[in-house]
Amino acid sequence: MGLVYIIRLTHDGHSYIHRLLGYDILLYMFKALRNLHAHPELIDQENQILKTSAEKHTVTIVHMFMSHFVYASILKRSKKAISKIQRQHVDGFLNSEDPDLKQVCEVWTKFINIASYRSDICSVADSFCGSSQCPGTSVGKSMACSGCQFTRYCSRRCQKDDWSSGDHRSLCIKIKQLRTDAAPLPMCLSDKSAFEELNYQHIGLHGQEPSEWDVLLNAYIAVNGKPDPLWPMLQVLDYRAVNVKPRFHVESSELRAKSIDPEMLAKARDGSATLVYCIIPNGQRTETMAELYVKQWIED
Repeated sequence: MGLVYIIRLTHDGHSYIHRLLGYDILLYMFKALRNLHAHPELIDQENQILKTSAEKHTVTIVHMFMSHFVYASILKRSKKAISKIQRQHVDGFLNSEDPDLKQVCEVWTKFINIASYRSDICSVADSFCGSSQCPGTSVGKSMACSGCQFTRYCSRRCQKDDWSSGDHRSLCIKIKQLRTDAAPLPMCLSDKSAFEELNYQHIGLHGQEPSEWDVLLNAYIAVNGKPDPLWPMLQVLDYRAVNVKPRFHVESSELRAKSIDPEMLAKARDGSATLVYCIIPNGQRTETMAELYVKQWIED
């Protein structure tokens, strides 16, 4: 019943996943699973059903966490969870030959591998300051606003300046109220900055591989005909897939017309920029961003 409730919470949005990781939920989940497998002689038919259910729900929850690695804050807490589980040798039972543990072993290995691959965006999140007046001279770890624990700053000076200017006050009040109401939180500035950096890396990677673009474009033309010049092609990065890299495909911007700023379309039409469309998970919902290296967030 407890694991079912956890799954239900993860559907409400990324902020709930971040909170669950802060409660060491992965550590306790794997400890419970380890204990279930420690004494197989005590598992009768009724308990076998519970054990199988626990294994299935554990796989579902870990998959849900992985699908949100695009959020640097979730990735960082996941890496801390991995470190704690490994330090306490809680994952030792996953090396067994038990066929019932096959899916759990596979998802845990994938969880570690993807977290390791994506770890470079953590440093980006740490280097981002929430103050618009930040001089960019501070180094070291960032600190969160003590009031809302949402916006992060590179120094106490930047935090003080942001508060004095009034820029942060309304947001701080809003976030505190959302926490009081146990409501979903928006994506924080640090996560947005890290996501944009990760996104640029993938865009640059595909830009260095023109053959891939040609293959995708030719495949599109074979099915849909030549693109309409009034509706430039979109390069779509879909982060919902549980993988080290987002799924990359192309489609007509006409399909996303309501979600794209007309000025962006105009620049793409005249060939001065490439139009990129990103899709990221947020619990059961999705958030999207259309960009010409200009940010515009829309929630479906």
